[in-house]
Amino acid sequence: MFPPGAPPWIETLRQLWSPMIWVFVASLLLSLLTTPLFRWIALRRGICDRPDLAVKIHTRPIPYLGGCAIWLAWTLPLAFYLCWCEPQKTSTAVALLAGGVVAFLTGLMDDLTDLRPWLKLLGQASAGVILLAGGVYWFAYPYLGWLPALNFPPDAWFV
Repeated sequence: MFPPGAPPWIETLRQLWSPMIWVFVASLLLSLLTTPLFRWIALRRGICDRPDLAVKIHTRPIPYLGGCAIWLAWTLPLAFYLCWCEPQKTSTAVALLAGGVVAFLTGLMDDLTDLRPWLKLLGQASAGVILLAGGVYWFAYPYLGWLPALNFPPDAWFV
C-alpha cells in the first residue's frame, strides 16, 4: 500500500493530523453551524438579492451574508492556530488576517449597499497589497526570476 522507503503508516497519520488539520475541522464545523444562522439573519432582515427578471433570473430572493459565515469560520480557527501554535509566523499571520478583513468588509459593504465597481476594485486591490506587504505571494506564472519585481525572498508564502 505504501511505496518502498515510506515512513511507517503511524508516522504518516501523525503528520496528517498535525495542528493544521484541527484548523480545517474547526473551520468546517463553524461553517456548518454559522451558515444557517447568517441565512436566517439575512432572510429576517431582508438582506437578499431580489430577482428583477432582466439580469437576475432567479425566481425568489437569495439571502446574502453567506460570506460572513465563511469568513468567520476561516478567521477564528486560523487566528487561534497562528497565535498559539505558530507565534513565529506573526507578520504573515497579521497580513493574512488583515487582508481577509479588508476583503470581507468590501464584500459585506457591497452586499449591504451595492458598492460602485471602482470601490469594490479598490477594496480588493487593498486586500492584495496587504497580503503582498506581509509576504504572501501568488505563484501562478512560469519562472521569471530575471524580472526584479518577481524575485521573491526564499521564505515567502505562496498562495
